[in-house]
Amino acid sequence: GIGGGPVNREKTPPGDGDKGKRIENTNSTYAMAQGENFSKLLYANRKTAPKSNGNIICLSYWVRSFCYQNCPRVHDKGFTAADKTALGRWIAECRAKAQTPDAEEPDFVPRAEENEE
Repeated sequence: GIGGGPVNREKTPPGDGDKGKRIENTNSTYAMAQGENFSKLLYANRKTAPKSNGNIICLSYWVRSFCYQNCPRVHDKGFTAADKTALGRWIAECRAKAQTPDAEEPDFVPRAEENEE
């Protein structure tokens, strides 16, 4: 309503697909390359993803090029030049990490076996 009160996100009538309408992002700057695995490459690293003014940047919208209207994450609105740079850098870091052998187990440290003789 009018007056800037708290936003109530619980207004979706039951049975109404809460995601809203599917929206396409025509800006493919951050789109996944053919053969890249979204879950392994980015979703697995989502805790380190940059935020936009404290809000979560929508990886689905920017990387998979689609999302839904009722998504609470950052799409175009409020996505600044600094956010674009940060997101681009983060995606590049994720890609670099994915190229590194043993990226699957970052905390696995190979030890010399002591009982091999």
